[in-house]
Amino acid sequence: MNVKPIVFLMAMVAALSLLLGASTVQAEPVVTVDGNTAISIQNLEVGGKFYNVVFLFISSDELYLNPPTFDFPDAASAREAKLAVNNALNIDNQATRVGPSADQGVPDYGIGFSRAQDPEGNDVIWIHNGTYIPGIIQAWVDSATDIRQPDRKAMYADFTETAAPSEPVTIGGSVRGLEGDKLILTLNYDQFLNIDENGEFTFKEPLTPGERYAVFVVDEPNNPDQVCFVQNGFGTVPEENVTDVVVACIEASDLVPIGGTVSGLQGSGLILQNNGGDDLLITKDGTFQFETLQVPSTFYNVTVANQPSNPVQNCTVANGSGQVPAEPVTDIAVTCAEPVLSNIRKVAAEGDTLPDQTVLQDILRDGGVGINFERQVAFGGRDGEGTDAIFTQAGKVVEEGERLPDGSILSSFTSQGELAIGVTGRSDDNLAFHGKFGGRPAVFTQAGRVAVEGDDISDSVELNEIDTAGKVAINNFDLVAFHGQGRITEEGPDFGTRFRAVFTADGETTRLVAREDASLPDGGTLVTITERGAVAISDLDEVAFHGEVSYLGAPERGGSAVLTSFDGVVAAEGQTPDVESINYNGGVAINLLGFVAFHGTTMVPLSGGDGDGGQRTVKAVFTQEGVVAKEGDTLPDGTLLEEINNMGGAAINLLGDVVFQGRTGGMKAVFTQYGLVAKVGDNLSDGNTLEEIWDSAGVAIDPYGSQEVAFHGVANGTNAVLVGKAPEPAAAAE
Repeated sequence: MNVKPIVFLMAMVAALSLLLGASTVQAEPVVTVDGNTAISIQNLEVGGKFYNVVFLFISSDELYLNPPTFDFPDAASAREAKLAVNNALNIDNQATRVGPSADQGVPDYGIGFSRAQDPEGNDVIWIHNGTYIPGIIQAWVDSATDIRQPDRKAMYADFTETAAPSEPVTIGGSVRGLEGDKLILTLNYDQFLNIDENGEFTFKEPLTPGERYAVFVVDEPNNPDQVCFVQNGFGTVPEENVTDVVVACIEASDLVPIGGTVSGLQGSGLILQNNGGDDLLITKDGTFQFETLQVPSTFYNVTVANQPSNPVQNCTVANGSGQVPAEPVTDIAVTCAEPVLSNIRKVAAEGDTLPDQTVLQDILRDGGVGINFERQVAFGGRDGEGTDAIFTQAGKVVEEGERLPDGSILSSFTSQGELAIGVTGRSDDNLAFHGKFGGRPAVFTQAGRVAVEGDDISDSVELNEIDTAGKVAINNFDLVAFHGQGRITEEGPDFGTRFRAVFTADGETTRLVAREDASLPDGGTLVTITERGAVAISDLDEVAFHGEVSYLGAPERGGSAVLTSFDGVVAAEGQTPDVESINYNGGVAINLLGFVAFHGTTMVPLSGGDGDGGQRTVKAVFTQEGVVAKEGDTLPDGTLLEEINNMGGAAINLLGDVVFQGRTGGMKAVFTQYGLVAKVGDNLSDGNTLEEIWDSAGVAIDPYGSQEVAFHGVANGTNAVLVGKAPEPAAAAE
């Protein structure tokens, strides 16, 4: 469609509705509503022409093109279009907002009709403004204008001229088998019709083509008591009169039940339907019968409306359709196949009593998740007393208010800072997390305080701030990495200067491993450290993080980068092959060999192109060696990677398996570059169904090669921490 529309960005409102009498012999505008948001208007008449209108969040350059082409190029025609839209919305009176969907609606809109220049000489669109209030239309005020830059997105209305709507048509049909009296039908619960005899019927008021219609029985006849059924009773109003609605009446004693047997059912939630309705929940094997009885010589069609879950099964119907006989139908067979169980296991769920007898009341998703070589899975939560704590599947490790082995008191646990677990459980220091000590932000292990704001880093620098947004990481030697801010304490011109930095600490010594304005090994400067990009540390004490870099005399080399404390820049936007952009929201991960995993975007040819037809941007997961996986890939196990979610984080093990989150088949999922780990709808090993994956709660992988992957999700209606098995590279390739 040529988007040369007219705009509604912040519209007006008023009091003309009494002037707009509706006529049943003229087609009226049809307003489509999503929730409380009007998303379109069909058959809107403006100046003797008819338009279909959709509301778009778009820039005026995209809408009007450049140079612009307007449907209503002057104030008078624009005002007429605006009033027509307001009138349609107010007469319909369902919406309080306009927009392309309910989650993008705004309470205001406006209409633009000319292009001009502002006092600075910038090209602008002039928009007449106002406010729409349901039920009221406010008179147009010419002086209420607004200037918007052509490339600035706003809520506009796209007008597309269309043919004049068809004349309204009538809705009717015939009644059969009526012996009693007082049968009453309704059309859309707006019109009612008393039926006294068999034969044809027609509702009085016609409807506009494109609207919906539905005919129902309001009152059943009596003397004798009968039951009446409607066939062909609903749909979209066509261009011609509807005459095929059939109302069939029968004495209740002549109605026929429809049923059969179910076998093989293990899960819950199986729902059967007859003729697209009459939902029947099946809870166990055995016989079933639909509640609604059927009229002989009509038809039945039994289908599965909802497959069972916990575990997921595939149930099929045999002998499910036919003409209703005079006797009960009992031979419909519903057979449910044996469920396929996965290797995904639930290690802890809300409400569990853990092995140490702690009741796990809540799981705190913003605390992240970690897994180590010994398959200990760490996560944040709340015990049965409501106390925030850190757990593994074995029980509670440390809780708020606890005096730690070094004598420190953990006054609070900061779950937003997430947590990390060391490679093995060889020491009592293998869990790292953020919290507070004496009211001051601090970094801890379960053995005690590692660093606290105010600590001296050297004779000239103190730890001025610990940033919980930067997360925390720990290696197998209990060295903890974190983000924060340093402050120069040495007398001199730089006294009091603060700078963002990355630190490591082991409880005895805190070290500065990277700081803003520092020189890099390749001659660049670390301009900014991006603390929200998280932090990672290897067992060789190499720390990875995000930042912004610059190069004197080479501005094109500057921008977002992934860095390590050993090598400086390991990947940079536009400099590293295939890395178009780096997304710090995806975090960062590093393995023993120094391979760093991170999120970003890359360019691929347009779909169906031969390489010369342009390119598009897709999300991808990288190491410094290049793309690991990107949207649109078919992974080695045959899984289509439809979408990558950079908010789900990334993790990498010694073998180079990179874990990340995304979607396949429209379902949230966890992947490695070799294939699928878990997706919503999978059966767990215990037969429950994975109902949700919390894609903002992070992922983790055993760092030394067992391919065990930990993540947060929902199973059997309960928040849980789960572990799945990543596909082996060789197996995935077969």
